[in-house]
Amino acid sequence: MTNLDERYGRTRPSLVTRVSKLVSGLSQTLVIGIVAAVLAVGVFGFWLLSTLSGSAASESIRADTLRFVVDDDQQGITIDAQINAPAGKPLACAIEARNERHAIVGWDVVELPPNEQHLQHLSYHLNTVGVPTTVLVAECWIP
Repeated sequence: MTNLDERYGRTRPSLVTRVSKLVSGLSQTLVIGIVAAVLAVGVFGFWLLSTLSGSAASESIRADTLRFVVDDDQQGITIDAQINAPAGKPLACAIEARNERHAIVGWDVVELPPNEQHLQHLSYHLNTVGVPTTVLVAECWIP
């Protein structure tokens, strides 16, 4: 039954068989040239993508949490953060508070007006549903 399957094309030859048939019909120089061309295109594509994303580096935003204080009733925190962002553009930042099990116990998005300086200070009160052990500015973006 196997011979009939091969004869009528119901089975697929293995990858090694297909590649060896392809390569046997081509010269070794041509195969090396094709591989070199594919590698060159890949390197050029990587360079192009890294160059294009480099122009966005001047628009990068960095947020550092300086400190946070848990309220006396343990139902909220006050966070102080420092944000380095492009001057003159509004910002939105997501603030997260997490407990010892890394569950989110408080979360909010804070919108900041445009500021003429690159470095901005953020002080914000966040209500929580539990006692946080970690508070961070998860992400900032230009809306």
